[in-house]
Amino acid sequence: MKKFVWLAILGMFVVLAPPAQALFVNGGFQEGTFNGWTIEHGYNYNGLTISGGVPVAENVMTDYYTYGWIPGAWSAADTGYLPLDTNYTPPSDRAFITSGTGNDELASLLPVVRYGLYSARVNSQDYYYHVTRIYQEDTLKAGDQDPDGNYYIRFSWAAVLEDPGHPPDAQPYFHITLTNLTQETVIFSKFYYSNQPGLNWQTNDVAYGWKWVPWQDEDLNLSELGVNVGDNLRIELSAGDCGYGGHGGYAFLDGFRSQASPAEGDSGGSLGALGAGCGRVIDVGGNDSSGPGPWSGAALVTFFFALFLLPVGILKKIHGGKRFLSRPALLSVLLALALCLAVAFPASAGQLVPKAQRFHPTSDGSGTLTLDSDKPLGQGNWAFVYTLNYVKKPYNLGDVTNLRVEQLRVHDLFTMDAAAAYGLTPDFQVGIDVPLNLLYDGKDRLAQDGANHNIGDIRVNGKWSFLSRPTYGLAFVPFVIFPSGNDEYVLSESKSSLGGKLAGHLAVGEKLTLLANLGAQLMDNFTSNTYSNWIQGGVGAAYSLTKKSSLVAEVNAETIANKPFDHTVVSPVEALAAFRHEWTPGWTAQLGGGIGLNKGMGAPQYRVLFGVAYLYGAPKAAPAPPPPPPPPPPAPEPPPPPPPPPAPVAAPAPPAPTASISANPPSIDPGQCSTLNWSSTDATSTSIDQGIGSVDPSGSMKACLDVTKQYTITASGPGGTQTATTTVTVNPPPPPPPPPAVKPVKEIITLNVQFDTDKADIKAMYNDDIARVADYLKKYPETTVTIEGNTDSVGGKNYNQKLSERRADSVKKYLVEKLGADASKISTVGYGLTKPVADNKTAEGRQKNRRVDAVFR
Repeated sequence: MKKFVWLAILGMFVVLAPPAQALFVNGGFQEGTFNGWTIEHGYNYNGLTISGGVPVAENVMTDYYTYGWIPGAWSAADTGYLPLDTNYTPPSDRAFITSGTGNDELASLLPVVRYGLYSARVNSQDYYYHVTRIYQEDTLKAGDQDPDGNYYIRFSWAAVLEDPGHPPDAQPYFHITLTNLTQETVIFSKFYYSNQPGLNWQTNDVAYGWKWVPWQDEDLNLSELGVNVGDNLRIELSAGDCGYGGHGGYAFLDGFRSQASPAEGDSGGSLGALGAGCGRVIDVGGNDSSGPGPWSGAALVTFFFALFLLPVGILKKIHGGKRFLSRPALLSVLLALALCLAVAFPASAGQLVPKAQRFHPTSDGSGTLTLDSDKPLGQGNWAFVYTLNYVKKPYNLGDVTNLRVEQLRVHDLFTMDAAAAYGLTPDFQVGIDVPLNLLYDGKDRLAQDGANHNIGDIRVNGKWSFLSRPTYGLAFVPFVIFPSGNDEYVLSESKSSLGGKLAGHLAVGEKLTLLANLGAQLMDNFTSNTYSNWIQGGVGAAYSLTKKSSLVAEVNAETIANKPFDHTVVSPVEALAAFRHEWTPGWTAQLGGGIGLNKGMGAPQYRVLFGVAYLYGAPKAAPAPPPPPPPPPPAPEPPPPPPPPPAPVAAPAPPAPTASISANPPSIDPGQCSTLNWSSTDATSTSIDQGIGSVDPSGSMKACLDVTKQYTITASGPGGTQTATTTVTVNPPPPPPPPPAVKPVKEIITLNVQFDTDKADIKAMYNDDIARVADYLKKYPETTVTIEGNTDSVGGKNYNQKLSERRADSVKKYLVEKLGADASKISTVGYGLTKPVADNKTAEGRQKNRRVDAVFR
């Protein structure tokens, strides 16, 4: 039986291990941005360079005479940016993120998204010589290796090009390449003009003159293509209008590292065929608009099977030699139950409210961090727990199948949990956890920025231990969650809920203890299945380093019950670990953190926590007084006095004893040793205090100390008593280092950078003022800054909005290129003429309004 338990636990930890990292960042575009990508554009005045009927070069120009690319994307305000027809509104730019489950406007049979929620679309349906490209570079790392030992890059592309019938060198085109920059070789290349032979061009369900290529999945084995770890790779996609300027074309890019999921029409996971015998079929890791789930079918079975085996192992311990609990028949039943639960878990399917705060520490400080132990406090005992918890990015953009989650982001969350528990009986206790949100940096459910300080969702729980043995145990932990948090800032589900879970432990040796929790959370109106319920579980371990120090670790997971582990967003998985130390009886401190193993709601990029727990034991009853002693027996008659002794003969007085003691060295550091040396003469007994006792007349010994001590030697003999002392001084520890400087929560620097009318150029006289921003970023490395551009009222609203953005971008460019600032910590925004600081009716006032501000966070 132990073999089955260990194999199941090992399999679960393998399942929960994070997958290999994608080679290119933001490859799936699942954040809805071009983070990590570079966007450029230009003109296609001269068309393509053709050799043997095949395009070999793009003739991209910055104007009619200069070849090259221009940073940034075409915008809707560019001259000549014309719509294809009156029913079509051009996008905000020519390189943009698409979303949703719909199809392309022209190729109505082509889905705009291949995997997940978003894809990238390069160029547009519009014409007028436009050409656009996106690219990024990354280095192949050892962590990119797949389980088969090879390295892969996987992506998908599609193209929609107008076919005007021009000569090949003037046709609209697209060009996608993967280049090994280190070896200066092209690994992959697709370079086609519209209707070029060799591609499966589609003409069905498109506007007149347009043709398209359906999604193509590329799965490149880099190990077979000669790419080595450390090589720098570049992926690039470009698309352009025709060389005569009257016809358009564009291409899509999506699906990095996504092709492990089933293709369209597949039944989903490997367990789909079992649905008929288990009830409602759930496609484990299926292919829908939500993308592939984080769990394969085999992984989900391993998870449930491991949690079922824990109580089986405990029951087997209870029944001792009754081995029927580990017979193949019972294990087969449990495996079938796990399979059914994995593919057809019956649950509610209702509304879902996004929530970024799912961290609840244990109310009694036992167990690991969020996993409860089955051990109760004991009758009359109190536990008080205080936990500071900083979380980075606990909520990301997402979509739930059939349940839309607002596109939000929580950047920073800092909470303090005040928890307490009390033992009502030897086997039952109650507890409470009150989270206090100290800092919130993100957006509310309406995508509005804001900060919030309030109490989070209060959690009240009990614990009933119905099985307790020295090496194993099992308890039921019911709980109720009250919607006391702010649901507008995704800190609460805004609904009351209740639930319960089983908590068990299994001691493996004297120092290692394994723990497991499994349960469910039922939302308000759960009887009518109005809101989606949650399955909760996790495994953990505690390892004793010393009698007072230990390490704890856990992996916890949650998932909505209607589709367990089917979608990353609603299946947060997190790994946590901490170091605990009891510095004085009853008081324990812990320091640790964790990482989210996926991007589910509440699974952070990382978490740092510090906690203090105090256990107060109930006073014990005073022992009964001992019985009174029996009365003493009557005293016997005293004997007659002896005759007086003869007078003693005078003898010479004996010599007085001598004693000496010394320490070498006399001063030591804590935990080090000093040598005691002593000697005595004319003594019949010699002893040293501090618990040493009787010693030889002369000798030596080591004294290893943490505190200063004084030693006294006493030599006694017929001639009297003599003493001597020595002291071993223990040096005090060095003072602790000063605490690090704490950056302000928020600071605004108003830059004295002013611009001429209709200008975004930075004058040299303002260079020192901009340098203040770079100095502040270097002083506080964790700080980010927003550059805000403003204009006067001259010109229209749209014109000034674009002008303010250009001014903010100019300042950012100067910070990055001239002052070496980190571009990832600098964002820009333009407010146009909406935030004046002076009267726009005067020239002096308008000059003051043509400015840039820097806001730090």
